[in-house]
Amino acid sequence: MTMDTTIAQPLAPEDIVPGQYITPLVRVQERFPNLYSDDAFVDKTESFRITFVPHVRNPVRVLEVCLPFVLIETPKGKTRMLDLRRYRLARVSDRFGEAMFARAQTQPPVKDGNEEKERDEDSVSKWFE
Repeated sequence: MTMDTTIAQPLAPEDIVPGQYITPLVRVQERFPNLYSDDAFVDKTESFRITFVPHVRNPVRVLEVCLPFVLIETPKGKTRMLDLRRYRLARVSDRFGEAMFARAQTQPPVKDGNEEKERDEDSVSKWFE
């Protein structure tokens, strides 16, 4: 049996080029410690970074790069700007990205209460905010 498996490759910001399909690996948040904390071991003047895995469903396509910003396109054709200071990204294979884009274009919008929302809006907006 032949397995035709691809692996998402972590990208350095300078390796991102137009036409690639990307998805976030890690989201980074910078926080300041609680100024009213009784913790004697915390330096209250320095910020610290928290990294976590974002909730992701669909990859996006890179349109243009002007570091640290990247202009991307969602599977439904919407464009957004991504700030690379907040994310570590991975490149997914072209075959995988094209399959996800084709799948997203054939799915009908999801109704949420009285509003209609597109599937990629739900998945993409969770890792852009």
